[in-house]
Amino acid sequence: MGKEPRVFRFGSFEFDEGRQELRHDAVAVPLHATPMRLLAYLLKHRDRRVAKETLLKEVWPDVVVSDTALSSALKAIRQALGDDGAQQRWIRTMRGVGYQFVGPVEEVGE
Repeated sequence: MGKEPRVFRFGSFEFDEGRQELRHDAVAVPLHATPMRLLAYLLKHRDRRVAKETLLKEVWPDVVVSDTALSSALKAIRQALGDDGAQQRWIRTMRGVGYQFVGPVEEVGE
């Protein structure tokens, strides 16, 4: 039996896992499916750094992709969250180690 879908709140954002929807101040933020899956994975595993290889395997199962695909998805998420690679308010890049969602998150049921 799987876990119920969760809603993650951080800052003025909400990510609804069940609906696969990112909202800012209750308004849906457009984000393609792959960056959405990446954001979901990072939120669910925010308690640790996630290696690039793990993200490639989990977000793109059964598909061989380049590091560029991961970089593009991260850039799309950062743009949607009003963040960038310099600030790294929400997602931190740890060179040679991986990535981690670092903003404070409240997890709630639907």
